[in-house]
Amino acid sequence: MSSQLPEPFPEPQIERVSLRKMWVNILSILNLERGMFYTIWQLILAPGTAMQRYLFLDRSRFIEPLKFLVIAVAFFLFMAINYFPNSNWFDVDQEASFSNGSESYSKVTVFLQQYANLVMLFSVPIAAWISWRLFRKYRLNYGEHLVLNAFLYGFLTFVSILMLPLSLGSASTYSNSILAVFCIYSIYFFQSLFSMPWGKAIGYGLLFNVLNLLGSVIFLALVMVVLMVFF
Repeated sequence: MSSQLPEPFPEPQIERVSLRKMWVNILSILNLERGMFYTIWQLILAPGTAMQRYLFLDRSRFIEPLKFLVIAVAFFLFMAINYFPNSNWFDVDQEASFSNGSESYSKVTVFLQQYANLVMLFSVPIAAWISWRLFRKYRLNYGEHLVLNAFLYGFLTFVSILMLPLSLGSASTYSNSILAVFCIYSIYFFQSLFSMPWGKAIGYGLLFNVLNLLGSVIFLALVMVVLMVFF
């Protein structure tokens, strides 16, 4: 079959569009042809070595941390909202809230139910500030801690996607499991990164998670106040 186009189409002067080219473009947008899977695999095998290599040696094989985080959050929201509606972290009785005359509170909880992981995206700078102060003796700057926490939160968001089926049984079981995995992996992450003894890593890891939880609560409280006052 001739590839020559009939009139009124001009003779192609550039490469024609094909399904293969479209697929390559999609992979390029998501950086999946290189970077995404490599980054995830390295964060499983040796997160500390991977982060040291990204920060100080060679970044060419890694996906950019902000892109990694945004893709993870977007994918999580798509899966959670469309296929796992019970996966929200704020399981409240909306009808009870309305009956108690707290319409503003109900609006806030609906917002938090729908955008829990989006809120987590904006809590990354808080986590970065906490780890920056907590591990200040290692002399990494705040920007480097932003990178570390973007990779940490991005990876854990991908893990939370794999755990979404747990929400089919109970939202509390799912959220508690996520918190446990976050705590365990962050200990592993920092131990691998700073090569500290496991006992010390557990202590610092638990402290990081407690402070991070407190910071997140304060951040969410501020979000709730803004929503209740202005919306």
